[in-house]
Amino acid sequence: MVRSVSPLVVSLVLTSLLSAQATLNVPSQYATIQAAILAAQNSDTVLVAPGNYAGPIDYMGKDITVMSSQGASVTGLVGSGSLRVVTFVSGESNAAILDGFTVTGGAGGILCQDSSPVIRNCRIVGNMVTTQGGDGGGILCTVGTGAAGSPTVEDCVISGNFAVGSGGGILCHVLSATGVSFMTVRRCEITSNAGGYSGTGGIGGLGFLSLSQGTCSPTVEDCTISYNSSAGAAGGLDMVGVTNALVSGSLIQQNTSSTMAGSAGGGARLAGQQVKLFNCVVSGNTSFTGAGVYATEGDQLLANCTIADNIGNSPGNGIFAGQNATVTVRNCNVWGNQGSQIGLIWANATINVAYSNIANGEFSSEPTNISIDPLFVDAGNGDYHVASSSPCVDAGSNTVLGLPVADIDGTPRIVNGTVDIGPDEVPATLLPGTMEDLDLYTWINTTGDPHAELAIATAGDLVSMRFVAQGGTFTGMSGLVAAQLFPTGSAPLPNPGFADIHISLSAPFTVIWGSLTPTSFPAAGLPSSGADLTTVVPVGLSGTSLRLQGFVQNPAASNGLYAATRAHDISFL
Repeated sequence: MVRSVSPLVVSLVLTSLLSAQATLNVPSQYATIQAAILAAQNSDTVLVAPGNYAGPIDYMGKDITVMSSQGASVTGLVGSGSLRVVTFVSGESNAAILDGFTVTGGAGGILCQDSSPVIRNCRIVGNMVTTQGGDGGGILCTVGTGAAGSPTVEDCVISGNFAVGSGGGILCHVLSATGVSFMTVRRCEITSNAGGYSGTGGIGGLGFLSLSQGTCSPTVEDCTISYNSSAGAAGGLDMVGVTNALVSGSLIQQNTSSTMAGSAGGGARLAGQQVKLFNCVVSGNTSFTGAGVYATEGDQLLANCTIADNIGNSPGNGIFAGQNATVTVRNCNVWGNQGSQIGLIWANATINVAYSNIANGEFSSEPTNISIDPLFVDAGNGDYHVASSSPCVDAGSNTVLGLPVADIDGTPRIVNGTVDIGPDEVPATLLPGTMEDLDLYTWINTTGDPHAELAIATAGDLVSMRFVAQGGTFTGMSGLVAAQLFPTGSAPLPNPGFADIHISLSAPFTVIWGSLTPTSFPAAGLPSSGADLTTVVPVGLSGTSLRLQGFVQNPAASNGLYAATRAHDISFL
């Protein structure tokens, strides 16, 4: 039977739907953001034009989106210095969204209390909590008795914030045994924050605490945690009392915790059950104990990480296993840390290391471990990718439970059947050279996987290249880097008999390093540190691509004549 619906009912339904998704404009319709929030209904959007707006603002329990029209660079929420700038304190869900603001000048930036908002595309900078024991300079999330609070913070910059207590950048604290939090922080830069100056805490950058046996199970993905400082423990990252916590694809670099005795975890302190650190670089951090990673009071799995060049005053400045710790290390580079790489001094702590590359021959009694220079691309400048000729290639174990399907650059995790040691998987090559100790690295605007064979660039981008024999095999030998421009989609023609040369010899090309001699190779020798080249993409190249490949002339090469790098294509939009 077909039933009819009256036009009045249809009209009422449509009116309801439209009113549920209204857009309230600030300042053209409402003079202040708070006035627009007061008028808004669930599912509405408060759209804010560029400018600086006075805080504080309170979401008042409403699941609405407050969004800038042109982004955080031109739209600010400015605090008075006495209150937090933005508050979610009435049980807001993940339908409450803050998007595209600079949050600054508050006595703390954002407060989430028993709430689960989404904070994205924001710059949370220059906020200060100076009251005794005050926590969470940039963002403070607390979860109380019987409550749940699982905020998501994504694509944000949290920088230059201060807390006299714990968590200069971000702190999530489950305060009760019945509290529950599954907070997520992804694709964020957490830099140059400071905390722990009241003598009651620590944590310079990012912290998760559950000191009352509540549930705190955070996820941290693809973040940069750097240049944070703590006057107590945990300069960069802190996880205490957590369960089922995951940190993946992140850089934890150049953080500092106190160098006084008792301070631990310059890069990270991990204290909890089933804590996983996957595909991360932990480097250049400083602390008294466990300058890289300090693991204690629980079980921790470190897999496919590089923990390098950390500085401290006690044994184990790469990884230190503290009281009641059960630490498992797989597929990791632990290299160049001050003193011993891995420390274990407590009788009730255990550490199991396999399929890893450990400096100084440590843990060499395990036959799957190696102790060979990993051939980092540019450790001095924080780039811990490895050369294609690194001993870490295909030297790991595929049996790690929960091994990510992608590496730190987002490229496939397993190539050639066996996982590499470290966070970087040297990618499969479509344009292979002679597969020897010779590499050409390329970066666009100084970021990305230097092995990537296809990159995208536009006018004004900085293209950086390094031509190097990372293992020294061809240092000092005659070499060149050739470049060939071609229409995108019409690759240079192959060279019969020379399948490893991907610059077409039948078409014009340019030598961008070295100079051709009558023997087709330049006299200049390849420096031990490599040849560095940079250029800015000019206008007018849209629709074309540039192929790059490096060569050296040497009878020691596998073919007795020359060695060739893999080729790289850069397509210009």
